[in-house]
Amino acid sequence: MKSDSSSKLAHVLFSCLLLFSTTLYSQVFPEQGTYKGEFLFDDGRSQLWTLNLTQNQNFELTRSFTEQGQEVLREDGLGTWGWEEDQKILRLDLGREKPLVLQQGENQQLHWVDQDTPSRGGSLKKQATQEPLDLNDLMLSGMMTYFADSAVLKLCSTGAQYPILQEADYLALEQIYLEKRAAPAAPLYVMVAADLVHRPMMEGGPRQSVLVDEVLRVIETRTCEDDVMQKTLTETYWRIDSVGDVLVNTDESYRDEPHLLVTGKEPGSYAMTAGCNRMRGSVQIDQNSIKFGPSASTMMACPPGPAELEKSVSGVLPSVVNYSIEGNVLHLKDEHGKVVMALTGDRSKP
Repeated sequence: MKSDSSSKLAHVLFSCLLLFSTTLYSQVFPEQGTYKGEFLFDDGRSQLWTLNLTQNQNFELTRSFTEQGQEVLREDGLGTWGWEEDQKILRLDLGREKPLVLQQGENQQLHWVDQDTPSRGGSLKKQATQEPLDLNDLMLSGMMTYFADSAVLKLCSTGAQYPILQEADYLALEQIYLEKRAAPAAPLYVMVAADLVHRPMMEGGPRQSVLVDEVLRVIETRTCEDDVMQKTLTETYWRIDSVGDVLVNTDESYRDEPHLLVTGKEPGSYAMTAGCNRMRGSVQIDQNSIKFGPSASTMMACPPGPAELEKSVSGVLPSVVNYSIEGNVLHLKDEHGKVVMALTGDRSKP
């Protein structure tokens, strides 16, 4: 009888231990840290990933796109991640309509399971130590505050807060902030082209900081709450911010604000203006792929500024094959993944 009681007790203890270990495992995976690996494709292309899972379910990602062993493009991004324990799925939300989806395999390796191109395999493996990442060519939007000669940017997409380095285009940003802030040290919504780099701080070691390459937009009436509702490609007013590497700066010669409207997916159509003539055409959308058809346009004579922008827009639109949405920013990309047009969504406009 004593032996049976001991056996039952041991069985209960083992079951409790197993339940505890399973619960603990689901709580700690995915672990914070750096995951690296390569994904191979049947056509000879590959992608090299470095993924940092950080606190508060945020992540940083660099992807190097290669063809025949040569890097043709690097794309950096950051966002929030979610974990689905039942299917061991990790979702990386870059603010686009479609997140990146990874699935846990053996030895906690992560396999990319949502790519459209047939893959010959690959996985991400957790590294022994976390590697600090510098992220380049980002478009960041958030609330800037400035107090006691120190500027900080709190990102709308992740809630993470970073000091702003007093380098590059910082002085232009500071001047705009001082002119447009509601009160001293009040937050102000800004959009900047920037890098996230590690720099030594006066107190402590290196810290990831914002290096402002260019001030894109400042909106006194906007807050991060306005960015919470994910913009969708269709039925959103998209203001044209840049074409290629050239920012769009309008003046009184523009009859209308340059913008794009995409309506309906089957059949799809678009309406666009570069500030003078109005253009309309068909559009084909399949997940994150997009193809603009030839446009019919009004034939008004336009001032030099809108005329030049119209020429640039008409030149790049046929090259667009892909798009991504990050927060309230739409990127139209060519076949190489290069952003040929950047636009900002505004649901308050028709």
